[in-house]
Amino acid sequence: MDLQFLKSIRSFTVDFYKTLSGQESKNFVCSPLCIHFAMALIGSGAKGKTRKDMGISLYFNDAIDGAIVKFNRLFHELTVTNFNIYDNCCEQLYLANRIYIQNVKNTEIVDGFKNTINSQLHVRCDVIDLHDREEVARVTNVWCTKKTDGKINNIASSKHFEKTSLPSIIIFSIVIPKFTWEYPFEEQNTKLLPFFIDDSRSIDVPTMKAKVRIDLTYAKTHNAELVNIPYNANGFSMLIIMPYKASELSIVENELDKIISNFTRREGATYVLLLPKFKIDQKLDLEISLKELGLYNLFLEKANLSGITCEKSVVLNSIFQNCFVNIVEAGSEPSSTVFSNLNSETSHYVSPQEFHVNKPFIFMIMYHDISVIVGKVINPLY
Repeated sequence: MDLQFLKSIRSFTVDFYKTLSGQESKNFVCSPLCIHFAMALIGSGAKGKTRKDMGISLYFNDAIDGAIVKFNRLFHELTVTNFNIYDNCCEQLYLANRIYIQNVKNTEIVDGFKNTINSQLHVRCDVIDLHDREEVARVTNVWCTKKTDGKINNIASSKHFEKTSLPSIIIFSIVIPKFTWEYPFEEQNTKLLPFFIDDSRSIDVPTMKAKVRIDLTYAKTHNAELVNIPYNANGFSMLIIMPYKASELSIVENELDKIISNFTRREGATYVLLLPKFKIDQKLDLEISLKELGLYNLFLEKANLSGITCEKSVVLNSIFQNCFVNIVEAGSEPSSTVFSNLNSETSHYVSPQEFHVNKPFIFMIMYHDISVIVGKVINPLY
């Protein structure tokens, strides 16, 4: 894949994560990749200074249209369903974006933008009337339920569709991973173990245990440990970045771009991995975050999005994302019964080194070197 495209994704991912992390003091999860894609689509319909500013904020400069083609190819790879014959389940990433444009005085979508949308596999764009906001919310939730196989059902409510005097854009983004671990955890090995919420206090949390072959890297210059845990799905893994001290997560966050840039995959070694179970169901209103990333003018009347509708005065009203992760013994979603061979070695077996994820950490669900989902866990119980 194009190295400049990968660099743009990484830069936006880090910016987006830092912006959200500054707003969220608790656990959170998001998909910067899906928002990056949605904003690139809007950027393809921007003109003049608006397009130039978006190109800078999205790290695409003058190459927004080319980036959309690459996103489409990437999303096709991300959403290919793989059947796991061992666990009798599908390995799948659910993701979709829906764009609404509020109808004001016969608003019409420009043909060029319509063609761009129609060429995408995971986007739908509709012009809507807001006379019945309850019905629009219902239709959105039906779409969401279908796209996530019933895992997210209520992304929208009538309050998300406030009428405005100008044509306005509302975006919904949904992301759910459903993967099984390449080296699964056995439920009988899950125990309550301490997790340090700061340098002096700990709580007992359900912690999974398995013998795994993983990439383990010590980012000594950044006071962090990185562990890359493979999924069965081809190319997918979970990267965990944990500071040496519980109080140093913010230091690691500040160095996140350098840490990711310097992370290289190596042939893994065998460890006993201790990983806390956690579940995050996140609904985000991203207006503040996007404004902080330099996209402030999109929400103002002076935005030039005349490549989307015939009216130059169309504005971005709001953008919402629902991202759900559930990390359990089987993987990123419960599946069939799990069996492992943690204790089935011969008498000559030497016990592997133990790696315990027992402090606040950043996690990334990766596709090769691309961060698809990013989040942080401060307390696995919440």
